[in-house]
Amino acid sequence: MRILYIAAGAGDMFCGLCARDGILVNELLSIGEDVQFLPLYTPVRTDGYEFSHDAPVYFGGINVYLQQMSAFWRMVPPALDRVLDNRRLLKWASRFAVSTDSRILGRMTVSMLSGKLGRQRKELERLLAHVGRHRPEHIPLPPPFRRGLGRGVQVDVVNLTTSLLSGLAPEMKSRLGVPVVCNVQGEDSFLDTMPEPFASQSRELIAQNSAYIDLFISPSEAYADKMAGYIGISRDRFRVVRSGIDASRFARVAPRPASPFGIGFLSAITANKGIDILVDAFIDLVRGRGREAVLTVAGQVFARPLWQDCLKRIAEAGLDDRFIFLGELEFEEKVRFLQGISVFVQPSRITESRGIAAMEAMASGVPVVVPSTGVFPELVAATGGGITVSPEDPAAIADALEQLIDDPEQADLLGSAASSGIGSRYSARAMAEGVAAVYRELT
Repeated sequence: MRILYIAAGAGDMFCGLCARDGILVNELLSIGEDVQFLPLYTPVRTDGYEFSHDAPVYFGGINVYLQQMSAFWRMVPPALDRVLDNRRLLKWASRFAVSTDSRILGRMTVSMLSGKLGRQRKELERLLAHVGRHRPEHIPLPPPFRRGLGRGVQVDVVNLTTSLLSGLAPEMKSRLGVPVVCNVQGEDSFLDTMPEPFASQSRELIAQNSAYIDLFISPSEAYADKMAGYIGISRDRFRVVRSGIDASRFARVAPRPASPFGIGFLSAITANKGIDILVDAFIDLVRGRGREAVLTVAGQVFARPLWQDCLKRIAEAGLDDRFIFLGELEFEEKVRFLQGISVFVQPSRITESRGIAAMEAMASGVPVVVPSTGVFPELVAATGGGITVSPEDPAAIADALEQLIDDPEQADLLGSAASSGIGSRYSARAMAEGVAAVYRELT
């Protein structure tokens, strides 16, 4: 089967969505599927997988922004587009483009979801020309643009990695004549932070674009239920395929450390991911309850004022000597980090749809403490590898951590169950075979 997999890049930032894309496409290739991987906005960081390094980038983030802001940039010739879409330039620029004004981001999201009616129509035409079953429709652009638009790639099915890319679906469906599949995985959390009227307009456009999407793929039953209501479409148009990882990459080489008791956090440093909740729980555990523990945090800092406040509270509690910050980690560093902690805590405020970081910790033989929302109850119930707690409740997290400190045998049993459960129920192979089955349902 010839699959065109269109993914949204996040530049040099580690992203759970990108991680899942990397794992899935790598495994689809390994089971013999013919996958054309196409990143949008920026190159995709695929956590050690090599298939994406030479993939051309369409809807380059610089071009998308400039075309949003000025009609001039919607008319420039392809030579300049290619300069602005250079992979190294996009990767470099993405390091400085994280804190985008919410209203500008809202307008760009609405424009992208508007497809050929949006301000990035030129980019849509270039993408369709690359796919190449049909010549691009005429649009009033200078002659240089109408020449040499790229090689054609024959496909049997198109997979969009998120419904935020659903503005591509109408033209993909009508002009390529192939099924279009779309993943849903965290869009609600993004849209819920967007100001009005852009949030409502975006939801309406996703609902309209869904008419051109044959099936949606959700990573959990709970999230399929939520997104069906959120978008306003029938639940029977969703298929559930659990996210998966290659557990062998995290195979433990030594027993889970129990002393000193190491608490680990690995995620973006934002309010959504709840680092401040964990800091409160840590201070309660050590200062309030007299337990011995060390907190190690890894991840890229996006909410600097929040992070500075967390550091201040740790210092005021006199816990600087029990706190370690590692920053963002490469894959090998991440494996060492996960195998060096006693428990993994992910105290997210948002409804997590994938839980990749928690799954990687579990594959490393580490029990997890996670909120009883989103994918986590399903993940813990299926593996028996952790404890769910009330969301946004530092005391509940401290209770769970205290339980694991006081009963290391139980913690070891949870870690062992986590490792075996991820390997058997959340494997990359099972995810790829499940997604391929959805494709075959339509072809």
